[in-house]
Amino acid sequence: MRNEVYKKKLDKEGNPILKDGDFVTELVSTEGEDDKLTINQLNEMQYNELKSTDWYFVRKVELDVEVPNEVIEYRLAIRKKYDDLKKDL
Repeated sequence: MRNEVYKKKLDKEGNPILKDGDFVTELVSTEGEDDKLTINQLNEMQYNELKSTDWYFVRKVELDVEVPNEVIEYRLAIRKKYDDLKKDL
């Protein structure tokens, strides 16, 4: 499986572009095309994987609804995966 790396698109002033409340991104590379991913690229990949579950934590803060353990475990696994990748740089 190949990991695509995206970066936030910027407007002429250098500000991130938002569409429907989310950042507009563009493909910058695919793992395997470059010798090594940078820490910034790994951070961006981690962000993209975590953002789909961020709303659970907003709901916890706003409504005091517990975050399911599966979500917490999923996020911990993502963080560990990228921490391990960063150690290899």
